[in-house]
Amino acid sequence: MSEPAHPLSASKAPSLEDIEALRAVFAEMETASRAEAGCLHFDIAQTDDPLVWQVEELFTGDAALKAHKARTMASAWAAATAGIARDIHRIDAA
Repeated sequence: MSEPAHPLSASKAPSLEDIEALRAVFAEMETASRAEAGCLHFDIAQTDDPLVWQVEELFTGDAALKAHKARTMASAWAAATAGIARDIHRIDAA
């Protein structure tokens, strides 16, 4: 994966260039995540607020999710989104 041209940081307001660079990184993340063993669903969608994205992911179990997290920690996604706040809600299937 390529490094983003303008990663976001908490110390600056994002520009349109930042958002466009993130869209490219997000597209790469979707493709890579969907190809992972154990990934049943992965989607990134920009909300009505251009600075807020919704990420939905579904994995077959804890091992697949753990492998996904390990891969993403060393990715362009991690570098590009390091300054973005996250509000994560995990829902386990009954």
